[in-house]
Amino acid sequence: MVACETYISKMLCYSNMMLEMYNKMFGIGNRGEPRWRYAILVLGVLVCLTGAFLMAWGHTILGEDHTGIATVVGIMGIGMISSSRIALTQN
Repeated sequence: MVACETYISKMLCYSNMMLEMYNKMFGIGNRGEPRWRYAILVLGVLVCLTGAFLMAWGHTILGEDHTGIATVVGIMGIGMISSSRIALTQN
């Protein structure tokens, strides 16, 4: 029973090493940036789009004085995009 467990653990270790080798060879698996930065980028774009929507059609939702809130929401979205620190262009 012990030999089987060590054999399985050796095979798992070998398969992980091969997977890492193939990932490095083909550039798969490591995007270079953590996924949470992409989540902040997408959330920032959504907040900016919400601010643009409020600027255009916010009078039906927020009343007559809606531009101040829409501006603040848009600026918050821009701040979230800039804090994500994602380079969208390749050098």
